[in-house]
This record gives sequence, structure tokens and C-alpha cells, in this order.
Amino acid sequence: MSKTSKDLKEILDVEEEKDQEMTNQFENLFCKKDCVFLALIAPYVGKKISPSKEAIASLGLSEEFGVETAIESIREITNCKKLILLINSPGGLVQSSYKIARAIRKNFEEIIVFIPYVAASGGTLISLIGNEIVMGMMSQLSPIDPSSGGKSALSIVRGFKNVTNNFETMSEEDAHIL
Repeated sequence: MSKTSKDLKEILDVEEEKDQEMTNQFENLFCKKDCVFLALIAPYVGKKISPSKEAIASLGLSEEFGVETAIESIREITNCKKLILLINSPGGLVQSSYKIARAIRKNFEEIIVFIPYVAASGGTLISLIGNEIVMGMMSQLSPIDPSSGGKSALSIVRGFKNVTNNFETMSEEDAHIL
């Protein structure tokens, strides 16, 4: 996309490819096939923001707006209905992942998803919209495991079952001690 808006660049950290060899390879692979290329790439390793805190990339609200803006920009330039989607993501909010997946699916008829390394949780959900998923020897998908407060839904259910089981076998007096 040669006409990327300033706002889109800030939201998605988008840059136009400057390496001519890379551009030529991309054009040879995809442009002759009348398709659009979209990459959702998040680093798997977090970035230190303080001595005790680390920011980890994830799919969230800003990515929803970023993908919406990218799709609108694509629609202004072309009416192409074939998408090559590259996704590498440790996941994110299930609501955001669902909205992103729905928006992409609604706007493209044929979607080929490439997963070079990992599409975990929300990344897996987005990947499932593809008509075809291409994975390498080291690529992986993961379960779609919604989380709350850093705990997965499964661990919350297991914890609830453990507490329930404890109270079934415990006397009322012993329960007060807990």
C-alpha cells in the first residue's frame, strides 16, 4: 500500500517496504495473482517498560481500529477480493480477535493465511477464517483460551471446581479457618 495514512502508520507501525529485492519478490509472488497482502505481526517477546514491567503485544482495541482502517484503505485503492494474510501473534482479547476476523472475512472472498511461527489463541481464531492455512515445520496454532486478569478460562473453572470440592468435604467450622 503506497498511500498509507499517517494515522494508520502510528496505529499499526506500518512502513512501506524499501528493499527493492524484497519488493520484486513480493510482486512476483502475489501481485500477478490479483491479491492484497496484509500482515499482522506481533513480537512474541515483550518489551521492558520499567524495571518490573514488560509490555507484551496482543490483539486489542487499537488493532481493531487499525485493521478497519487498513481495510478501508485497501477498498479505496482496489476492489480485489483475494487476501494473503500473514499472521504471527501470541494472541490477545478474544472480542477483538473475533471482530478482526469477522471484518476480514466480510471483505474478502478468498483468504490464504500464512503462519510463519505462531498464531496463538486470538491469532488462531483469526487464522481460522482462511480458505487455506499455510504452515511451516515450526509453525503452531494454539487453543482459543479466553483469559481474564491473566488467568485462562480453563484455570478459573478448575479453581472453582477445587473450591467447590473442598467445601463439600469440609465442615462448616473448618471452612471459617480458610
